[in-house]
Formats: sequence, structure tokens, C-alpha cells
Amino acid sequence: MNIIYKLSIVFNVTAYITPLAPPTSYPYPAAYIQYATVNLGMNAHEHYSLPGMDYKTDVLESLNSYGFMNLTLEIINPYGGAVVTGISGNYARTSKDLTAVHTYSYPTGIPGYLEKFGALAISPNATGLIGYYQYVMLRLMRIGSG
Repeated sequence: MNIIYKLSIVFNVTAYITPLAPPTSYPYPAAYIQYATVNLGMNAHEHYSLPGMDYKTDVLESLNSYGFMNLTLEIINPYGGAVVTGISGNYARTSKDLTAVHTYSYPTGIPGYLEKFGALAISPNATGLIGYYQYVMLRLMRIGSG
């Protein structure tokens, strides 16, 4: 038996706060903008060799997400306390791709298969309660003889 997994995770966040009035006394209004990206990846290889069977699978998977939000805050104290008073923008875009190959080299005559999946989901604004899929794709293809 041979199993190898490689995982990667990258997470980036950038945020800005801009006072909308002189920050000399509390409370005061401020604008908050945040951008974020998340990238996840997995590369997997599994090989099982047992008496009477030899099976191998390779999987490549990725998930990428990008989003931002714009808020109006009321800063209530010098320690970072704030209340959200408005949401003026919100957006998220998430895509997922997966390719997997499964094969048998023994016993002979058993076909393998190729699996491909892809999807893109969008959450377009702050007023919509739900987003939507721009596309979803799934393909299963038989490979080899059997």
C-alpha cells in the first residue's frame, strides 16, 4: 500500500478602516472594506496491491475563493469596539475543480474511470440572501477495457 497526500492552503486578508468624521470623540462613523482570498489544493496518490487486486487512484483538487465586503461602522471606544450600522457591498466567487483517475491493473478486464468535476458559485451582492451557480459540470468516463 502506498498513499501520498499533498495539501496546500493560502489565505490572504486585507482590510481598511477610514474615519468618516473626526475621530476625536466617541462614537464616530467609519467605513470598513475587506478583501479576502482562499486557495486550497490537494494532490493525492493511492496505490493498493493486495492478493488478487491491484488498484491505483490519482486525485487533483483545487478550491479558490475571492470576496469582499463594505461596511459602515460606528466606532464606540478606543479599544476597537464597533457596531455595524450598514452593509453597502458584499461579493463572493468560489470555484472548485477536481480530476480523479481510478484504474485496476489486476484483475484484468475491470475498467477504470476518469472523473471530472467543476463548479463556480457567485454571491453577487449584499441584498440577495442566496447566490447562484454559474456552472456545475460532472463527467464520468470509462477508461480501459472491461
